[in-house]
Amino acid sequence: MREEEREGEDKEMTEGKIKKKKGRNRKNGKKERTRGERREKKNKKRKEGKREKKKRKEKREGEEAHVKKEEKKTEVKRKEERKRKESRAGSDEETRRREEREEEKEERKKRKKRRKAEKKRGVKRRKRKRKGEREGKEGEKEKSEKGRIEERTRRKETRHSRGVVRTKEKEKEVNGIKNK
Repeated sequence: MREEEREGEDKEMTEGKIKKKKGRNRKNGKKERTRGERREKKNKKRKEGKREKKKRKEKREGEEAHVKKEEKKTEVKRKEERKRKESRAGSDEETRRREEREEEKEERKKRKKRRKAEKKRGVKRRKRKRKGEREGKEGEKEKSEKGRIEERTRRKETRHSRGVVRTKEKEKEVNGIKNK
């Protein structure tokens, strides 16, 4: 009896071991992971992400520092050039002319940059221009007082979405109180 029980227990043990060895999900055949393994993987990914983020930050800061260094170098060069020019030039007029030329060059560059920016904002500018033309047409027939009041109320209706405000403004305008 005891031997049979032992054999039965051994069989159960081996079956359990086989199941553990398999340890696969029936649906997609992937190996099932324990909770600890999953946590380890997540922590690992998090750490890698942090490392990458840190690297990116360092790289960005390095680039900014590089730009600052270049700016400093250019400033130093400019100062040195000015000193050289002053020492070279015999008269003040020559230095003044050179400085004026440099300033003009810088102004041209600035204008160029401004033009580029204006091109980007060109649509808005055109709209504003059109609006100005509409409002500033001279030689237009003078509208009657009634017509002007109606136009004002119409404009204010578009500005205010609440009906109460509209009615109050209309009443004020009709009564002759100018509202700015």
